[in-house]
Amino acid sequence: MSDYPSYRAPIQDQTRLCVPDLKQVEGLIGENRQILQAASSCWMDVPLATVREWARQDVLAAAQKYTNRYLPVGSQESSQSIDVVDGVLHSNTPFILSGHQPELYHPGVWFKNFLLSSIATRQSGIGINILVDHDLARNFSINVPTLVQDGVLHKETLSIDTAGPIWPWEYTYATDISKWDAFYRSVIDRLRSVGISEPLLCDLWPKIRNFLEQGWPIGESLSAARHIVEHSYGLQTLELPFSRLTLDRSFACFVGELLSRIQSVHAAYNEARHAYRIRHRIKNHLQPIPALARDEDWYEAPFWVYSASDPTRRGLWVACHGSRIRLSDRQRWEVEWSGNGDFQEWYAEWKRLNAAKISIRPRALTTTAFLRLAVSDLFIHGIGGGKYDQMTDRIVQSLWGLSAPKYLVATATLRLPMPFARRIAENAIGLSEADVLRRMRLWRFSPERLGAGSIPDDEFDSWCARKARLLARIPSGREKVAWHAEIQRLNARIRQQLQETESSLGELLKNARIYEREQAILRSREFSLGLFPSQVILERLKRLCGVDSDDTAPVSGEFLHEK
Repeated sequence: MSDYPSYRAPIQDQTRLCVPDLKQVEGLIGENRQILQAASSCWMDVPLATVREWARQDVLAAAQKYTNRYLPVGSQESSQSIDVVDGVLHSNTPFILSGHQPELYHPGVWFKNFLLSSIATRQSGIGINILVDHDLARNFSINVPTLVQDGVLHKETLSIDTAGPIWPWEYTYATDISKWDAFYRSVIDRLRSVGISEPLLCDLWPKIRNFLEQGWPIGESLSAARHIVEHSYGLQTLELPFSRLTLDRSFACFVGELLSRIQSVHAAYNEARHAYRIRHRIKNHLQPIPALARDEDWYEAPFWVYSASDPTRRGLWVACHGSRIRLSDRQRWEVEWSGNGDFQEWYAEWKRLNAAKISIRPRALTTTAFLRLAVSDLFIHGIGGGKYDQMTDRIVQSLWGLSAPKYLVATATLRLPMPFARRIAENAIGLSEADVLRRMRLWRFSPERLGAGSIPDDEFDSWCARKARLLARIPSGREKVAWHAEIQRLNARIRQQLQETESSLGELLKNARIYEREQAILRSREFSLGLFPSQVILERLKRLCGVDSDDTAPVSGEFLHEK
């Protein structure tokens, strides 16, 4: 198998991608456990096996505590998995993890949560969805389909809240709840125009608003509302913001390990990035991720730093001087600690940083490296994460001589069901925009090709023959002016015999563009989960989790017209 397998989202509606196949999941979990149990690696002075014991206990406790804020144990909506595992965690209980930014993402991302619950249930394990709340909260708008006055389907971008400072999700709050209400009404109005009257957003909205009014961060408000809906539909998972697990000893040990070995980490990280770029022929220096920089004794670390008083995310830098290590953002913050590799000394420093509300958070590759190595027995990635973690695998091998645990890549394609899809199909002109543009070019320069064999007229044939003779003998010099004028005259006469006119072709082009734009909207898999009819999206995603489901054929229901 290639070190860099490619993944492609399924094209057809109501289909999934799972790599490897779900029938291999049990074997995958067993293989990962063997890799991790056989590992002799230490983080600082702590064996990896011990770190995993800490992580499993701490993450489970933190996830239960967090989830119980809105799904209390004993309530109707409480997950059965919480009751089963509470207090009886042991080493044979598989941990299945996934994660994403806490936003109202599209169904292909949401599919991972359904799969998380399904796999955890089948494997008698614990499914935990990690909210990546140290990522920047950039996405405060969603695209919504709407019919405008001309009866044409459009895609409109609706903003949720007033744009403010771009901070991590954990420090991003609603600025004006009345604007959220206006956003909700706008979405509902536009969905009604396309025939969707009971979207999932109707169920989510009162819950989201309630959490916002309580002063919860936006990401946690969106995620808690979604999670309640998941549990009411039978999914059994826990959730945990990444910021909560950073308080624990296992994550502190991971950070201390990488910072105390910054030169090796720096080299491994940049080498993995370089190999990926070479393999994929990437030229842009910012893709797939920026390289870690160096400035004399200072090394940029694969972490971010920010604080409660200044949530602006900055790069973390490290400088080693004998047995001391300096941490800094190279702007206005710096701290020094002992770099002798002793975990207890570092953990004491880590707790002081947390008490001072200083947040050290991992970048993308180090986020999943920690979750895969320290917490999970199987991690479920989307396509983007699956591609990026090909670099993580190389880093893990370089730093610890360890074959990284395998992961599952999963996504699904669900298209927004709109009743007038068939009407759009029936109005198709049968020509694409490219077809019409090609026809317009022929009409202008080679109109005889449009009428060849379809116009039984001797005079038409004579004009075409005359033009063919002229084209066979193109003159040079001054004679070419008269030659060109004659070609233009013949083209004009030939066009007069054609059914098409410049105006009719322009109208044809307009209609082709409208049709293709509408088809692009109908085929999109990127619409937010909140726009889908509640029962439709829940049933379809749950059905796609079946082990024996076909990964290439639709599961059920009406399908949109496709060219």
